[in-house]
Parts: sequence; structure tokens; C-alpha cells
Amino acid sequence: QDATPTMSQKACNVCGKEEGKLSLCSKCKGVRYCSRECQVSDWPNHKKTCDNQEEKQEKPREMSESDKAIKGLVSQFNKLSRNKMVPSGRCENVWHIDARFVKMKPSSYLMFMVNPGSRYVNIDKLPNTWNKGTDKESWESGIGCVVQSVLKKFIEFGRAPWRWTVNEEDKGMADAMFKKLRELGLREDIPEFEFASKDHLQIADECWVDFYKQLTKMVN
Repeated sequence: QDATPTMSQKACNVCGKEEGKLSLCSKCKGVRYCSRECQVSDWPNHKKTCDNQEEKQEKPREMSESDKAIKGLVSQFNKLSRNKMVPSGRCENVWHIDARFVKMKPSSYLMFMVNPGSRYVNIDKLPNTWNKGTDKESWESGIGCVVQSVLKKFIEFGRAPWRWTVNEEDKGMADAMFKKLRELGLREDIPEFEFASKDHLQIADECWVDFYKQLTKMVN
């Protein structure tokens, strides 16, 4: 009976009385009454809509197995130190994140992460069922596996990024990732994804070409 009333709920649903203590219907919390008598007299009419209003009350969304896994990783990620420079102090703690397609059989996307200053590359295979896509629905439907991949890598590194960047065309993926991270408890000092500079994009492409050449040699 402590729900905040709307303007329409500030008067008795039967007699219209506004003064004194008004009680909410304990079941749907959608109407108020000034007395037990008014509530009883209104029940034959109110019961027709009471159950429907109760069903409309927001119920907690059951967390998916993917979200449970991400929440656990976020908890670990939030404990990581976060510094502007990498441990060696030679370059900034910035990571470019991308999902790149490999045409080799079986074809799939790889989570491609590179620190442009050191050119250190880290790769993780994404599920064969994941498709990068171009629309919001594509991003949000399967973004869980991407988020898990990125979090696991930083947990392996033992430090959180000072900044992380993406390609401009990957804005949809980045927005969906950050939304998911925030929903599941990402700490407040972690910034949103930025667009990578031209220099960093060039370095990322060069690192990808080198990696792909090595991968081709290994496969052949």
C-alpha cells in the first residue's frame, strides 16, 4: 500500500473522496478506497479489471544463462586495475576491438584485439553461429558471446583498458556491447567505446594482414 499514486488514484474509486487516508487495492494497486465499505461495494465491478492490472505489473525478467555468465565475468572485470599506460610504460593502455571474418573452412568470425602502441594482438574464435550483421537486431541477438570474449581477454591480461576503440561501421556492435555491460553491472569509470583514429586503424589492418598470413601458412 505504499505505491505512488497517479492523479487518477488520489480519490476514492467509489465516492470520489480525496481527504483522509486512502487505501490501495492490495492486489492490483491500481485504485484507492476511503473505507472498507466502498471497497466491498466496488468489488463486483473492479474484479473484472483487477486481475488484468495485476498481470500488467512489471515482473523481474528472468536472467538468461548467457547474462548470468556475463554478470560473473563483469564482477571479475570490475576488480581489475585500470591505468593509462601498459605495465611497461612504453605505450598507452588502448585496445582496438573488432570482429573479423575468416573465409577458411569452417568459416567464422574472430574477435580481434590489438594494442596499437605495442602491436600486441590477441585473437579469440567466436561461435560459428554468430553473424556480425549490419542491423540492430543482429547486434543485440547474439552480442553475449562477443561480450564474454572481450571480458575474458581483459581478465587474462589482468588489467582493464584505459580506452577501447572500434571502427565507425561497428558502432552498432559497440553500442550493444556497452549496453549489455552496463545492464550487468559494469563499473562507472569504464568509458564507452570510441572511434579509432586513422593511424590506429592502419596499424590494426597491418596486424591483421600479418596474422592472416601466419594463419594461412599454418592451415596449408
